[in-house]
Amino acid sequence: MREDVENFIPEDYKPKGIIKTHFDEPVKWDSEDEILYRYFKYNLRKKLSPVMKKHLISGTKLYAWLERLPEYCTIFTGYYPETLSAYDPYLYMVETDYEDFIVDLFSELPTTSTFFTISDKLFIYKELYIPLLLNELLNKEIIKSKARSITEFYWAKDL
Repeated sequence: MREDVENFIPEDYKPKGIIKTHFDEPVKWDSEDEILYRYFKYNLRKKLSPVMKKHLISGTKLYAWLERLPEYCTIFTGYYPETLSAYDPYLYMVETDYEDFIVDLFSELPTTSTFFTISDKLFIYKELYIPLLLNELLNKEIIKSKARSITEFYWAKDL
C-alpha cells in the first residue's frame, strides 16, 4: 500500500467508476418482492420452499427475484479475521479527485471496507484506525481533506 501511494501519478489516473449510484432509477417492486426481501434480508442461504408455500409464490417469481436482486440491493460478505468484536468501527470522509484509487487502496486492508458517496465526498466505513495512511494521502495531495469518527451503533433483527 505504501508503494501504491508513493508511486501514484495523478496524470496517469483513469477513473474506473467502481461506485455506482441508482438514486434516480425507479424500481419495479411488488408485494411478493417485499415478502421475499424480508424473508432473505439477513440470510440468502435460507431454504426456498417455506416462503414459497407460506405465501404461494411461484418458483419462477422466486428465481427471477434472486436474479434481479443485485440490481436492487448491495450484497456483501464481511471479512473480519479476528471476529467483528475485535475491531473498532470508523467512518472516514475524504474529498478526492481519485475516488477509485482510494477504493482500491482501502480494499487492500485486512477487513471489509464499505464505500459510498454523498455529494463530492467519499465515505469509507472500516474497522481499523489508519491515521498514517490518511496523513500520507493528504501529504501527497491524493486527498484534499479528511475527517473521521468512531462509530457506535445498535442493531436488532426485524425491528
